[in-house]
Amino acid sequence: MEDDRRTAFAYESLLMAKRSDIAVETVFSAEEGLLHLSRGNYDVILSDFKLPGLDGLGLLVASYCLHSPVPFILISAYGDRDLEAGAARLGAYAVLHKPVASDTFLNVIERALTKGQSTIKPEESSKFFDNSMLPERKRTVAQERTQFGNNR
Repeated sequence: MEDDRRTAFAYESLLMAKRSDIAVETVFSAEEGLLHLSRGNYDVILSDFKLPGLDGLGLLVASYCLHSPVPFILISAYGDRDLEAGAARLGAYAVLHKPVASDTFLNVIERALTKGQSTIKPEESSKFFDNSMLPERKRTVAQERTQFGNNR
């Protein structure tokens, strides 16, 4: 999901040039994306953070309600540590920063497709997250999920 059509089509073209064997659906809002997600299964979800209406984090949560966890890649033009920490806590596969280098973009997509529903291991996170932007972690995402599950 990307509200800027030029950027959305650039991502789509890049993916199609690298992986002609996959189907790419491009939508321009989270609400439109949720409609598509409610009708089918997807291997990877790529979303901009800033969208009209529901933002990328809201879409991440909503997508998990519609499907079992699918690798969710969030793209942001904002180097906001709260956004990155929130995305990591919610289970985002990766957070990429605009402008995204095409090789980084394709590498992350390929890894997400290959690993399926797996998320990035904490020791690999520095490859995709700018850890210097995150507050010091006292618990891993897995520990946070366990704690969340125990508190329900």
